[in-house]
Amino acid sequence: MGEKCKFFKIDFWKRKYLRILAILISQKKADEISLLWSFEQLYKCEYGQNPNLRHPKNLSEKLLWLSYYWRNPMKTVCADKLRCREFVTEQRGLPQNLLVPIYGSYNDIEEIDFNRLPQRFFLQCNHGCGFNYAVKDKSQLDIIFLKKQFDVWMKSDYCGNLTEIHYKGIAPHKIICAEYLPAIGNDSSVIDYKLHCFNGEPYFVLVCYDRDEKGRAKLATFSLQWEQAFYTNNEKESNLMMPKSLKKMIEYSRTLSQGFPFVRVDFYDIDGSPYLGEMTFTPAGNLPSYFSMDIQNRFGQILKLPSKYNVD
Repeated sequence: MGEKCKFFKIDFWKRKYLRILAILISQKKADEISLLWSFEQLYKCEYGQNPNLRHPKNLSEKLLWLSYYWRNPMKTVCADKLRCREFVTEQRGLPQNLLVPIYGSYNDIEEIDFNRLPQRFFLQCNHGCGFNYAVKDKSQLDIIFLKKQFDVWMKSDYCGNLTEIHYKGIAPHKIICAEYLPAIGNDSSVIDYKLHCFNGEPYFVLVCYDRDEKGRAKLATFSLQWEQAFYTNNEKESNLMMPKSLKKMIEYSRTLSQGFPFVRVDFYDIDGSPYLGEMTFTPAGNLPSYFSMDIQNRFGQILKLPSKYNVD
């Protein structure tokens, strides 16, 4: 399906050095020129060539441009897994049952009374990605390990991770305790439906399924009519069934994506009903190399960039 995104000119150790250096610069919150330099180096590490951020063309270039030049505070609101709930229901008027029910939110793991929680529940931090823990059997829970893990996560500054600087404004950091739904647990049966929206319109669905023991998923892409699109590298033909709630996913993603040049809206389908996972503005840290460069150029033509916002 066209030329694959891959390394071209930079050897392994140089890539590793540049990547570490770029991340350190971002984490130190250096001046704007250094921050932009780190964006460029991370792109170069991923694709082996310099990005064109003055006149971006492909998807990765435009996502990096949006992160640096379009700092709309609503991105921070939607990235906050707690405040996003209010955005969904109060600002966009969508039904409460689109959201996974929660038992409470906490400033510290010590505040949680585990005796009051059901046998199964789901814990996650509000300020990043991957800061979550599924409890399938409370009687087997290692409280000491859990406290140590969340202590690390709560102190983590996710905005220092690559190019996702819109996480910087998420405060305070909170722990959310949500209802455990089997369809969003940490096992191979989890299927994510990720609707990619360009300029307020859903365009296609990226499906993540059949995860291995490390959580790595197989990928497949589909049109909104559920015809396989083969947008990802080495994508194999899939017999995945269309989710029963696809029509509602499309409708809700269109509502949620209004006003955003790009956002990926993630859903789960549970017994034919859609549940919102998250809203993502920086997929794969703005470097989704699982799409071929031919496809990224096509997406780049679809994505229309707005005027700069909140850049000094």
